[in-house]
Parts: sequence; structure tokens; C-alpha cells
Amino acid sequence: MKTLYQSLFLCTILLLLTANLKSYGQEIPIDIIDRVNAVDYIFEGEVIKSTPYKTANGRYIYTSNTIEISKILKGNLKCGTIELITDGGIVDDHWVDKSHSLNLTEKCKGIFLATNTGKELSSVDFYDENNLQKIEATFQNQSFIKYWHDGVEWRISDLWANYDSLIQVYNLAELITGLNFKDCERSSLFENDNEEHEVEIAEKAIVMPIYDPAEFEKLKNYVAHKKREYTKQNNSRDNDKVFYELENFIISGSTTKFLEFDVTIRDNLGTGYLDLSAIRIVYDTDVFGSNIVSNSNIETTRGTINSNSNCYADPFPSDLAPNAFYVWALETTYSQCKEPILTTPQKLMHLKMRIQDCAVPSNIQLLDTATFFDPSLILGLSAYSAFPADTFSTFYTELQHLQTTPVPACVPTITSFTPSTVAGGILDELEIRGFQFGAVRGNGTVFFKNANDGGTTEVACDAGDFLSPFSWTDTLIQLYVPSVDTAIIQGVAVPHSPAGSGYFRVVTNDALSATSPEPINISYSVVANASTTPKSSAFLATTPNQNGQYIFHIDTLVAAYQNGAMIPVIKKALHEWTCLTGIDWVLASETNFTTQPGPQLDSICTITFANLGTNIGGATQLALNTSQRKPCPPFFYTIDSDIQINNDPDIIWFIDTIPTSPIPAGQNDLYFALLHELGHAHNMQHLISPNDIMHFADNTAGSFRKIELYLDQPAYDGGNWVMDKSFQYPVSGTSCIMSDISSISSPICSNVTAVVDSKSENSISLHPNPFSDHLTIVAKGQYIRSVSIIDISGKAVAVKTNIKYNTSTLDLSKLDNGIYIIKTFLQDGSTGIAKAIKSE
Repeated sequence: MKTLYQSLFLCTILLLLTANLKSYGQEIPIDIIDRVNAVDYIFEGEVIKSTPYKTANGRYIYTSNTIEISKILKGNLKCGTIELITDGGIVDDHWVDKSHSLNLTEKCKGIFLATNTGKELSSVDFYDENNLQKIEATFQNQSFIKYWHDGVEWRISDLWANYDSLIQVYNLAELITGLNFKDCERSSLFENDNEEHEVEIAEKAIVMPIYDPAEFEKLKNYVAHKKREYTKQNNSRDNDKVFYELENFIISGSTTKFLEFDVTIRDNLGTGYLDLSAIRIVYDTDVFGSNIVSNSNIETTRGTINSNSNCYADPFPSDLAPNAFYVWALETTYSQCKEPILTTPQKLMHLKMRIQDCAVPSNIQLLDTATFFDPSLILGLSAYSAFPADTFSTFYTELQHLQTTPVPACVPTITSFTPSTVAGGILDELEIRGFQFGAVRGNGTVFFKNANDGGTTEVACDAGDFLSPFSWTDTLIQLYVPSVDTAIIQGVAVPHSPAGSGYFRVVTNDALSATSPEPINISYSVVANASTTPKSSAFLATTPNQNGQYIFHIDTLVAAYQNGAMIPVIKKALHEWTCLTGIDWVLASETNFTTQPGPQLDSICTITFANLGTNIGGATQLALNTSQRKPCPPFFYTIDSDIQINNDPDIIWFIDTIPTSPIPAGQNDLYFALLHELGHAHNMQHLISPNDIMHFADNTAGSFRKIELYLDQPAYDGGNWVMDKSFQYPVSGTSCIMSDISSISSPICSNVTAVVDSKSENSISLHPNPFSDHLTIVAKGQYIRSVSIIDISGKAVAVKTNIKYNTSTLDLSKLDNGIYIIKTFLQDGSTGIAKAIKSE
């Protein structure tokens, strides 16, 4: 009889065989059936050792991954270990990072699809493998079907699909009689490693206060005295109304649970000073027990308006019924320092109630009641004074004291987070607020959507992402938003990936999960070094002989493609990034091209053709970028980027840079591929943002093309952040053998000033562009009627009318840095539209 694990494994393969793949741009989906048929080896296993190495000639870095095999599905393999070679890694003074490639780390677990490799092997044998074959990932990151743990349960995913409905898998497994695979009798990869263990967190004994009824009687006598002797009678005054509200409900505690919330007060006058106040609470005895004051199951503490103990007494509760109590918040005897009551809520007190049974749904009610002498209990206890030292009380005539709030469930809950928009990899801090996160992190963490696969899987924050060991509490988590993760969850690592936009989750040490109430927006993400704490961003520099420029050399085959058709597209892509960020990217030559070797540790930027599939066919990417980085402590700097364009004969390149030109069926957008890979060369990571250049895949559809870089706010913000930091932390003046990058402050940006209205083509010009404070618009041959300045969201942020001159200068100093559309209405009724960048 098959075990449950075997059934799960077999059904996973069946599901993958029948999955429908969506077509993307940079990543070319390979059907799982084609992948299975094409490869030499298919096996399940775990990476137990990863060691990067330089080739003998020192021109490239690969990583040797030793994998312990647990099941063999295809190929002449033995149980034991095998070596799989991947691209890139960090060795000594070099870091090679290849976009869209398979990145493995120790403790990665899953199914591998592999072929014998032709890559140069290390002269050092890092591990004595049982299998002598040396293999590589046949389809890069489509060659790994990973097992990962989301903090609560196991998941199985490849680049295109997340198979997380395990119940369906179990049911389907019963229909399978078996596959021809060899079980290596290794323990299930879904079992925790011995080194993983739950962190036990001991809860301190919690002692609730005892409220003496005799003390409450003293308060009652004082209030009665005030009513008799110090009450103002002012029947002619305007209606005065006091408002009580309950806010900020949370559940606290681990073994013993508590409901906590705040009580606020305000009035409609804003001129009085707090004298007397009280609330009445009704609760469910099945949840909280009865007579919770006399049974010491409640604690009341003062708020902000009555925080001064010289001026106000501690809030004091008393049982009114088995399921109700009231709390009085009074002045000290004849207080001389009363605080003003505002028309906005002020915290009056904080309540903490012990929960006896979390499983019963219930409500907390703020509810007034009548007394024998008065139709309102609370109005008879709510009064204000005319000035801070006033000993007289004026009682309110109207009251709002009616609220029903459900008691939150006793589970982790995210109530809010700030900010809502952040960047990854630049040490942007995120604060997550809520309750039941646990007193300490233990094995808990935060999961974000994985930007490398569009959110199919998740990435988990590791210890280095949290601000400090004390930045995880029961109600607050503080962390840096990562662009690379190294977390190990339940003994399994997920290869380095950036966090992406979308709903995120907090998973506690007890493996309980809470999802954010709203999605977070990660606007851009920058490459960071995972080996530092906190993770340091990578910046830009060049080799000394480049004079601060990145000089790209085009290979002869690329230059000859369709009689040179690719050259102007490459030139335009480089130029658009220069216009956006000022980065000094140029072509080495536009007439004399030479054969280029492709990605190497040679400090020469190249653009070449390459077979981005395998030696058995099957292209997996349209283009790749390989960045070479060198350290200048404490940072790494990108000094060389090599772009490879897929030369698969089945790929037909669409060579056009006009945004409105639709891509013919069966063709691929060269301009987008170049803009995207140059983004990686600019140290930008993937995003989950389908309309932007750095989205992991091209969502081009019909006439819509993501190629207007000058309208791409994430690219602008992220690219300029990298440039600013590269100048802030220069390599000049150090012992590092590198040069600072140069910047073109006022490039000629034809696209930025291009006029898109056919009637007014080339009829206006803008200068300076980019601008800092003032922007001048010049019309040719006619005067300007009016001008509208529109931000990236489509909102008009500035308007100037009744101009009637052919030149107009606008003061835009108050606008934020960014991209703006300049809409100009001209004398003949035509409209000119141009783009401008504000950059101080």
C-alpha cells in the first residue's frame, strides 16, 4: 500500500502534467510534458551543500550544489548524492548575479529536472558524490519544482503554478496505481529536520488587581458631595453633549487570553475641562465569567487626558450585575489642574478583561441604564468645569454612550501597517500592528509575495530583516522590507527572491497565520547582499579605464541581425535609461563591431546572442542580464553587465519602439526585453506590478506595450535611488580599484519631449528637462492658450490660463520629484502633449 507521502508525491506529478501554462514574455513557459521528455534526469532531493567557485581562467563563477537524492524518477542514477551546477555566486572579491536563472541554497528541497552539463567544473571536489554525472538545470528556474513551507502547511510550486490544495491531491492519489520510480528510503522531505524545533515561550504569572469596595464607596460619597455643594445651575446654556467610544480592541496573552481596549471621551463644546466621567460595560458571562471586578478578572488604567495623578484619580471599576460593571474616572479631591476636553477623541482609560472561553462568539456593549432617581446613570456621572482650577461641576445634558463591538477571535490578527508603500532592499522600515503575534518571534516570521514568480509562492523574512531581537512583540512587528531572503522554514530554504506587492502574512511561533487587511505596495526593489546584517544595497561603479561610463559592446552577430535592425533599438533602450536616471550608458561603436565572448569577469559590458535554452532545445528566457559586482566595504558595486539575447530560430523578434505599435502574433518584444534587462543592470529587482518594466514577465496585450520608460514611476524612483546612493557612497578616495560613476545631468531626451498629437507634432519644446523649479514651454509659430500639468496618476496639479504668448515659464517648485505630462492648448485649437521630469 502506498504511503500518504507517496500519494502526495505522485499526484503532484500528475497535476503538473495536466497544468495549463500562461504565456509570459521574459520567461518562456515550457510545458511540463516537454520538460519531462527532454531531460536526462528527474529526481527528488535536498541541497545539502552549495559552494560557489571561479573557473580555472578566472572569467566566470558557478555554484556547485550537492543534492541528496530521495527518489529517482528518470535517468540512470543511484541513491545518494549528485552535483548540479548553477550560474553565479560570490567568490572572494566578485559577485556574479544572473537574472531569471535558477538560484539554489542549502536546504532547498523539491524535484529537479536536469541534463549533463557542459559548464566548466571546479578543480576542487567539494563533496564526494555517489553519482559521477555532473548536471545542470535544463530549463533554469523552470527545472525546479520546489517544496516549501508557508509557516502553517507544506506547498508544492513551480514557476507557474502553486499546488496548495492538498485535499484534492490526496483524493486524486487514490486513482493512481503507481509510477516507475525508485524510493531511496530517505525520510520524507516534508518532515522537519531534527535541528528545527518549536521555541517554547513560558508565560509569566499574571496577577490582576483587587479593587476594594470600601474605596469605591469613598468615590461615591465624593461625587454625592460634589452634586450637593458644587454643581452649577445654568439652565440657559446651550446643549452640551458628551461622547464615549470604545476603540483599539485586541486580544493579548498566550496561555491566558485577555480582551483589551481603550475608552475615549470628547464633547461638542471644546471649552470645558474634564471633571467627572464614567462608562457602563455589559459582557457575556460565558466568555468572561460573572462579577469580574469582585473576582479580579479586570484591570483599568488611566488614559492620556487624565494621566496626571496629581489631578485625576485612577479609574475605578465596580460590579453592577453579574454581566455588567461601570468604571468611574474622576478628578482628585478639588483638583486644581483639570485638562481640557476636546471635540476630538481623547483616551480616557484602558480596560483589560480576562477571557475564560475563547471559543464562544460574543460582544462587548457600551450601554447606559436608568436609575431609580435618573433616566441616565452615565449622565449623572459626566461633568465638566469652566477652567482648570474650577471646583464646580457642570453636568452634561446629552449623551452618546451606545456601542456594540464583537470580541475579536483569539487568533493572530493584523489590524494595520505603515507605510502602505515601501521599497525593497533599501532598509525601508515596515511596522505591522495587531495582536496575538506572540511575545517573542521564536520561529515566527513574515511572508511576502514572491516577485520572481508573480506571487505564485512567498518569500519569508529571515532574522536579518528584523530591526532588532526586540522588534517582535505581541502587538507590533518592525522589519526591513527585503529584496532577498535567506530564511529556512521547517528545515526548507526558498531560493533568494525579492518581496513583491500584495497581501502579506504574519506566521507566529505557534504556526498560526494572519493576513494583512490590505495589500502592501512594494514600489521598487534594489539588489541587496544577503550575507550582511542588515542587508546592504548594491550600488554602481565602473572600472578605472571606463571613466565612469558603462560602455556596451555589441557582438557582430547582433549588429548584423536583419541588416543592423537591432542597433537603433539597443541605442534607444540605453538612451531611455540615461534620460530617466542620468546613468552614463553608451555604445562602444556604431560602425565597427567585433565578436564578443559573452558574460565574463572581464569588466567589459557586452550585448550578445546566446542559446538561452539547452543543448537539447527549448528556450526558457527571451533575454538575460549577468551583473558582475565587486566589494568596496561595506558595499558591493556593479561594475559590469552583460546582456544575452536569445538566438533561438523559433523566436521572431519584433523590432519597434513605438508604444502604440501592436506586436504581431508569434513575435516577441525586443525593446521591452532590453529595457527590462537594463533595469537589472541598474541593480533593480523584479516587481509584482504588471504595468511596469520590472514586472517579472511581459504582460503585453494587443496594442498595449510596457515600453514607455519615462512614464514608469517605479523605474524612475528606484533607478534614481540607486544613482543617488552611488554618489553618496563613492569609491573614490578608497583603496578599491574602481571609479565613481559619471552622470549626464541634462541628456537630450527625445522621448521626454516628444509630441504625440499629430496636429501639433514638434510644435512645442520644453527646457530645461529635467527641471528643478521652473519649466519653460515654447510653441513654434503660434501662441499658447493654456497649460495643464498632470501627474502620473492623471491628476492636474497645476494650471495656467490666458497666456497668449508663444513662451510661458511655470514655477513648479512645490511639485514633488517625478514624471509629469505637460498638456498645452495652442492657438489653432490643437493640443501638444509632452513629458517632463522634475528632479532636484
